[in-house]
Amino acid sequence: MYFWKEDFQVTSREAGCAIFCLSKKMDIIDPEGKLHKGKTNDFLKQHGSDDDTARKVMDILHNCEADAGDNSDDCMRALDVAMCFKKEMHSLNWAPDPEVLLEELMSEMRAQ
Repeated sequence: MYFWKEDFQVTSREAGCAIFCLSKKMDIIDPEGKLHKGKTNDFLKQHGSDDDTARKVMDILHNCEADAGDNSDDCMRALDVAMCFKKEMHSLNWAPDPEVLLEELMSEMRAQ
């Protein structure tokens, strides 16, 4: 819930493992543990991004992945990429409002 708050810092390996696991389940990670360009782009477009926005998000993700380096711990690499991505989304004022996310999550839970 707090992930998208600008001043909240996630540091636990477990959070990185959760991010890595979710990324694998969404099929946006290739067998080497790197971001799969085509599948990630498709995912972004399926979730409302136009071509320009998807390209910008992909550029940010790839830059963050490159900055994370070759950490052999998939969980920590995923966490580093996620924290970089969050920072960049805030710098562009594209980060989602955590309270709106919570409301949407609660609404989804009630609907099920």
